[in-house]
Amino acid sequence: MAKIGYGTTVGVESGTTPGTFIPIGGITGFTPPQGSTEEVDVTTMESPDATTESIPGMRTYAAASLTVLADPADPGQIRMDEVAVTREVVNFEGVLSNGETYTFSGFVPQDGVSEVTMGGVITKTYSLKPSGVVTKTAA
Repeated sequence: MAKIGYGTTVGVESGTTPGTFIPIGGITGFTPPQGSTEEVDVTTMESPDATTESIPGMRTYAAASLTVLADPADPGQIRMDEVAVTREVVNFEGVLSNGETYTFSGFVPQDGVSEVTMGGVITKTYSLKPSGVVTKTAA
């Protein structure tokens, strides 16, 4: 059965207590990292029926995206800004409302990008770039 995204959480590893995740507050959207496998062309002059041949190559993961209502007092957002500035590789954990969990090591390649509109709330969007394998655990 389908579920709404309400209740999804994302945490960033604490700088003082490894293995402990600080919840990031004010989340309005989260796109988990998506993996893909590169295709390596191994076509030769002897490939059957003049068709191309490929083998699977390296696996890579696109960055996750996280949008929040900007809160300069939120410990999770403060930690995200620290990780961006210090260029640390830390662990992240995203738990979707349907129970799926994404865990991965990665970094924040740029400071949270703010969007300000007249009469609207200030939002920030973070990019979370995985470094290595992303583990997805089903509910």
